[in-house]
Amino acid sequence: MNREYKNIEIKTFVQKILQIFIAAMMVGIFVCTGIFFTKLHQIDINYDINNHIHEIMLDNQELMLNIERPSIYANFENSGKKLSEIDVKTNELIQILKNNNQLSMAEEEKIKSSIEKLKQYIKDFNSLLGTSGSDFKSFNVLYSQSKLVDVKQNVLEYIFATKISVSSIKGYIEFLDSLIENNTKQIIDYKTQLIELKQNYAKTKLDKDKEYIELLEDKISTIDDEKTYLILSRKLLDGVKKLHEEKNEIKNFTDFENILTQLKLQVLSKIEHLEKTNDQLVLVGAIFAVLLIFTTFIIFKYSLDLTNALNILYKAFLNSPIQQVLINTKNKKNLYAEYVNDTFTFNVHAPTEQSESIRKAQAVNFYDSLDGIIDLSDSAKGFDYGTLIQESHSKIQAYNENDITSRKETRFFSVFRKNLGDNIELINKVDVTKKILQIKDYKTKLDNMQKKLDTDSLTGLLSLQALQDRELKDDKANKNNIFLYLKIDNFNDLRLNYSTIMIDEIIKVFANSLKNALNVKNNDEVLKSTSIYHLQLDEFCIVYKNHEEAMAAADLIQNHFKTQTMNSTRGKKNKFELKINSGMELKDLELNIGISSERDIRKSNQEIINRLAQAILASYETIKTKEPYCVYKEGLSIEKQHAEQQRVVGQIRYALENDKIFVVCQGVHNSITKEVSYYEVLVRLRDEHNNIVSPGLFLDVARKVGLYKDIQEVVINKVFDLIEQYPNANFSINLANSDIINKETRDVFEGRLEKCSRPEALCVEILESESIDKYDDLSNFLKSISFRGCKIAIDDFGSGYSNFYRLLKIKFDYLKIDGSIIESLVIDNNARTVLETLVGFAHKQGYEVVAEFVKNQEILKIVQDYGIEKAQGYELSKPEEPHNIFI
Repeated sequence: MNREYKNIEIKTFVQKILQIFIAAMMVGIFVCTGIFFTKLHQIDINYDINNHIHEIMLDNQELMLNIERPSIYANFENSGKKLSEIDVKTNELIQILKNNNQLSMAEEEKIKSSIEKLKQYIKDFNSLLGTSGSDFKSFNVLYSQSKLVDVKQNVLEYIFATKISVSSIKGYIEFLDSLIENNTKQIIDYKTQLIELKQNYAKTKLDKDKEYIELLEDKISTIDDEKTYLILSRKLLDGVKKLHEEKNEIKNFTDFENILTQLKLQVLSKIEHLEKTNDQLVLVGAIFAVLLIFTTFIIFKYSLDLTNALNILYKAFLNSPIQQVLINTKNKKNLYAEYVNDTFTFNVHAPTEQSESIRKAQAVNFYDSLDGIIDLSDSAKGFDYGTLIQESHSKIQAYNENDITSRKETRFFSVFRKNLGDNIELINKVDVTKKILQIKDYKTKLDNMQKKLDTDSLTGLLSLQALQDRELKDDKANKNNIFLYLKIDNFNDLRLNYSTIMIDEIIKVFANSLKNALNVKNNDEVLKSTSIYHLQLDEFCIVYKNHEEAMAAADLIQNHFKTQTMNSTRGKKNKFELKINSGMELKDLELNIGISSERDIRKSNQEIINRLAQAILASYETIKTKEPYCVYKEGLSIEKQHAEQQRVVGQIRYALENDKIFVVCQGVHNSITKEVSYYEVLVRLRDEHNNIVSPGLFLDVARKVGLYKDIQEVVINKVFDLIEQYPNANFSINLANSDIINKETRDVFEGRLEKCSRPEALCVEILESESIDKYDDLSNFLKSISFRGCKIAIDDFGSGYSNFYRLLKIKFDYLKIDGSIIESLVIDNNARTVLETLVGFAHKQGYEVVAEFVKNQEILKIVQDYGIEKAQGYELSKPEEPHNIFI
């Protein structure tokens, strides 16, 4: 195939394509014209539909305006007439929509149903309107006779008002009911008195009794007339109320209007779409016409220019920066290159500029070298999509990602092959060396990062990340491996007593000792070759194939970590020593070792206990049993404890999310008069079954899982709500040191206190039994709230904590004696001695004393004898919800 033939072939092919293109454009123009006029007709129909909908909507608005008039002025004849017009026009609209296939049977039924509902509403409204008109006429008859000026004026206002709420009418009806009831009672009372007077008059015949009888009869008559007027007024207002209710029903019945609005929007959208489509059709037709003219002009006038352009394009193909070759394969034994572009080379050491004959010879050698890498058989037609090869010293081989070097003599290429027919093969050769070397560099860096992630920097052992990647991912095949988990018992105590540097040194020494434990002489090679994972701090994990290996390793570790000078108990944990350096040795250490089952256990769709979690749970079981190690099985006591904690956490989350956290109030009473001085606010929650849960069952768990703050913020808000809701009562709230140093909780408290109308009604109880880490923060907080008027109490006073003397530097109002002391007063003389000392001290300091846990009369008597001013307990009052106390 020579160049001239190729030019003719390309030119002929393009001309045929252009002729087909012209025919297609002519067909397109005729089709666009037909669609254009069809859509114009559809636009006219939809405009007609839109006008019908608009008329119905205007009639409906007029109907609504008539109903909006004052009750006795509404004209039911106009309403009925307007409703009939709407009905007729709606049926016409349905017919138009059906004729144009724009209304389904379901939509038709929906429209008819809504118009029927509207007709029924108007019918009911007109019926009520007639009844109210009749009642109003009766009302007018008595209107001038009644002396109830306020009632007359109010009833007329309700009748003639256009905007008035049903609830206000209902309220005034209830007021009239109370007046009627009061009149009825008065009539009964007066009639009773009248009977007695008549009986007395029959005996005495005194004139004054007769006058009083006449006076009572006049009063009864007057009150009876008022009652008659009130009953008629009530009946009239009841009718007005029903009218307003029916009016609201009609106003709120928006189905018909919504359907019309939806239809109108659909029609307008369709009109817009049709008009837009027509504009597009006009544009497409214009484009077709322009292209038709332009294409015809090209065929008849620029045929020669097209040939020249194709020649230029073919030359550009030959001079492409991509190495390109045309190989003639007619004679398999004597291949030769038809063309080769200037950029082609097969020998990386060849000079940059070579003659065409040398480049053609290189092209044939290159093609021969591809045999075995690319299918060069006659049956291999079409593209070979980018086979990667690597070329070095004129030698070609398939790309091997594991044999990538950065040597200058090695280059990497992506080779594309296409059979062009007439025994001509096109070979494109693209240099991708830079990309390949970049990919290799990225992979190397990624491997190095993975190694760092997989290695614990402190101990040199494998890391938790490595354990997760190798053992815990779902796609891992080794899902039946056994996990052995171990940690040093009470390691947190060491962390409190030693620096971070020393703790790191302890962990490194322990890790080395653990490796030595498994690498003892004559040990099983399986145990020696096992990888050890350092999870965090003193936690380590070893993975085995079966339970036998894991238990053998556990025995080895226990035997290694034991104090030689101490007698060990067979079957129980051994104490051991750990020599850190020449000047430091840790003694009386214990190991907690847990072994998992052979598979992860699914508790539910959301909860899976994987093997690492099983081994951890089993290790915690040994703290209780003191066994050398524990193999996990379902139903361990620690697992039950964990499950119970999760159940309580679920209760807490449910209560927080569903507003089931609530408070109860227990009175703090004057110990003598038993009057309530203030109420202590205590928290409770309701679970999913509406059972009440006491704080002792959930507060500790809430602290462990970080939900305590959320509960306390709810309690804070409810306490301040109580202060505002019950202005004659005082309340107290328990705040722990953790609440005060927590910025979010403190901000909630201070924000509510700043807006509180009665800060003097609040007492803040500080727990003396809780450790105080930031005394200055506590002191500043208490001084701030005391300045605002709040009272302050020390709770659990005398419980033995070391905060006592520092707390007493702050001005307090109450000291609440710890309940354990009060409970012991009846049976323990020492408790009485302690109480006498605490009360004497408190009185010298000028504090009022509160005794908690006063649960019976005997304890209350002792409290009174010791001069304690206030008492709290079941003997005086039980905790109750506020609405049960403040009735």
